[in-house]
Amino acid sequence: MERPIRVLVNAIHSRAGGGRTYLEEVLPRLAQRPGLQTTLVCTADQLSWLRPGGFDVRVLRGSRGSLQRHFQTQFLLPGIARQTRADVVFTPANYGPLLCGVRSQLLMRNTPAAVAATRRIGARLAWSFQEFLARRALRSARGAMVVSEAFRRYLVASWGVDPRDLRVVHHGVGEHFAPGLPGEEQSALAPYVLIVSTLRPQKNIETAIDALAIARKQIPHLQLVVIGGQPDRDYRERIVGRARRWGVADAVKLAGAVPSRELPPWYRGAEAVLCISLAETFGLSQVEAMACGVPVIASDLEYAREICGDAARYVPPRDAAAVAQAIREVIADRPRRERLIGLGLERARRFSWDRTAAEVAEALRERARLAARLRGAPSGSPGRQAR
Repeated sequence: MERPIRVLVNAIHSRAGGGRTYLEEVLPRLAQRPGLQTTLVCTADQLSWLRPGGFDVRVLRGSRGSLQRHFQTQFLLPGIARQTRADVVFTPANYGPLLCGVRSQLLMRNTPAAVAATRRIGARLAWSFQEFLARRALRSARGAMVVSEAFRRYLVASWGVDPRDLRVVHHGVGEHFAPGLPGEEQSALAPYVLIVSTLRPQKNIETAIDALAIARKQIPHLQLVVIGGQPDRDYRERIVGRARRWGVADAVKLAGAVPSRELPPWYRGAEAVLCISLAETFGLSQVEAMACGVPVIASDLEYAREICGDAARYVPPRDAAAVAQAIREVIADRPRRERLIGLGLERARRFSWDRTAAEVAEALRERARLAARLRGAPSGSPGRQAR
């Protein structure tokens, strides 16, 4: 009988939004997969929501800052990997420990293209530094998982990555995202459109506010609700200032972060969900909205069409008038609305965290086999990620 594959999970970069959801959904399922022996590396504040049953846990202290986490990934993780005799070091982020080489299994989920929407010099420098690390990590690991075919094509075209080195593993959707039951109490808010996203410039919330102001000319009580963490204070101030200039500040609700388990009622109470990012790799809120039976208005970009197919109303993401028109249509045109809902429910069935975890587990096994095969080979030896 073969011994279990020893997997070290580097969780410290996944702390909010889609990264947190990924850990909450995938880690418990990995713990149930046969043939894997998993050690989790996390921070003390993550333990309150990770609940890592079935895992050996190593807690890192002083990981609040991004630079600290990068330092720990590059200089502490390799030591922990040696101590645990890890066959694979799995980092569900764009950057893993360079010293682990082909034992490093990345899940690349953040697009470097987001820097184009960032104004602040400090933020642009941070994105550039992270892109540098991601390129080095991808080269050192000789491949990675990516969350969409669209992102895979982006990396092939912009970074010159061999497409054979990138394996697509879609995110899933939780079973608690489902249409409401008859008689379910709805939100006391006036009619609203919903954005579920961290407040970052690439999420394009300014255009949503512009569209809200236009749409309210025909739907006077319409509101915009934004759910998500607010890591970029400057961007939050830009959003608030824009709403004030339009005279719709009272109609824009920044609700902050909401745990995944508490999101479905927010989705189900919405007239539509806006997913109009300027740059994205997957778009988890699109799948969650479709699963809850809510129409999706999405950026007419490759990643969105990959996820939603014909189950969304697509718009040019910077065209506020087009977004406003789409909002009016999905509210007023009942046949079109019902058609989008039906197509969305069908489309959402394609996504499952069980399937995601199974594909991740297989990728980890293949990564362990690749590392074992290349162990002792010269550093310049060719080696593709196993298929």
